[in-house]
Amino acid sequence: MELRPGESGEDKGGKLPRTKNAAGLAMLGIRARAQGDDTAVTHVFEGGAAQEAGIAAGDLIVALDGLRPGQKGLDAALATRRAGERVRIHAFRRDELMSFEARLRRAAADTCVLTEGRRRAAKSCSSAG
Repeated sequence: MELRPGESGEDKGGKLPRTKNAAGLAMLGIRARAQGDDTAVTHVFEGGAAQEAGIAAGDLIVALDGLRPGQKGLDAALATRRAGERVRIHAFRRDELMSFEARLRRAAADTCVLTEGRRRAAKSCSSAG
């Protein structure tokens, strides 16, 4: 069994990472869903960059560093970022436009891959959450 950082909010484990630099992935520490071209925050994780910045569940993220995440979503917008970088986030909280600055954190090694012996093929999966 190996634990590795999740590559996105949709990564449920069970397979080897697609990128060799998965350990450097940056995360906000939220769970979210697409809402049109924007991102609706459904959960904010304790101790994450989003919580530290003041982002709350229910916020609607409309821009990351001045650019709308678009249909590819927030995961794609963060894919080129690294842990430690600062990002400016604009979000609506109800009808109020708010601005946050978050220092991205390293993705936690909480996604599981099971392998057999020396073979590196994934057998089954489990997500630690």
